[in-house]
Amino acid sequence: LEAALGGLGIALLPSWLTAEAISSGLLVPILEDWDAQMAPGPARAIWGVYPPKKVVPPKVRAFLTFYEQRFGKPPYWERTHPDRIE
Repeated sequence: LEAALGGLGIALLPSWLTAEAISSGLLVPILEDWDAQMAPGPARAIWGVYPPKKVVPPKVRAFLTFYEQRFGKPPYWERTHPDRIE
């Protein structure tokens, strides 16, 4: 992020890390039509990993539900900021 903010080139960074800089105009998104699925897989996501069971324990289900509600779909850092000019 610091290199991109310093004008040293372009960077492939997660939206949660760049959202504030984009909203404030410090960074400009490019290649927005590029399919991020082409990027290396595990680096793009946050994973909830638990042992396979027929029934997910209530604590695990509660955590996953909380996480989804907290971050949403799409996560809050990918939602359009009201001050952002499209």
